[in-house]
This record gives sequence, C-alpha cells and structure tokens, in this order.
Amino acid sequence: ISGSAPDAKTSMLQDMEAGRRIEVDSFAGTVIEEGKKCGVPTPWNNCLYLLLKTKEKLNNKNRQLLEVLLKT
Repeated sequence: ISGSAPDAKTSMLQDMEAGRRIEVDSFAGTVIEEGKKCGVPTPWNNCLYLLLKTKEKLNNKNRQLLEVLLKT
C-alpha cells in the first residue's frame, strides 16, 4: 500500500462503491470461525466484521432507495 498511487483504492472500497458484496466473510469471517474453533478470542476482528457488514447493508439500502426515488 505504501508504494501505491495516492488516489489508489482497495478492492473492498471499489466493491462498496460499485454496490457489490464485499469479501469480508472470506477473511474476517474465517478468522472469527477459526478463533472459535481454537478457543481464541478475536474481538477486533468481530468488531471490524460487524462494522463492515453494517456499512455494506447501509450502502445497499441507500442504493435501493435512490433507485426508487429516481423511478418516481
């Protein structure tokens, strides 16, 4: 990331902006699941996972609302 152009965007941000599902389940969700299996708490991953999933849901609801408003 440090060698990236200043206006570079991560793939997750690009997905969010395009209304696509983000890949948070494949990385943070996996860490949470493995932590549970091993008895290792993952509070920061849990927190970030919930924040990202909430942001994804809000983006989708806002996009749906905008589509409805533009049709009227």
